[in-house]
Amino acid sequence: MTVQLVVVRAFGPHARGDVIADKEIIAALLAGEHAHDVVRVSVKEG
Repeated sequence: MTVQLVVVRAFGPHARGDVIADKEIIAALLAGEHAHDVVRVSVKEG
């Protein structure tokens, strides 16, 4: 399973409902001020 983020509160270029799958962007968001604007979801690969 992989982890993705779903935006729950819009910020910057991201609208509510956007899915973020890029690992580098995920790491930066979770370490920054917008960590509370997203939720983690597990996605089955394949």
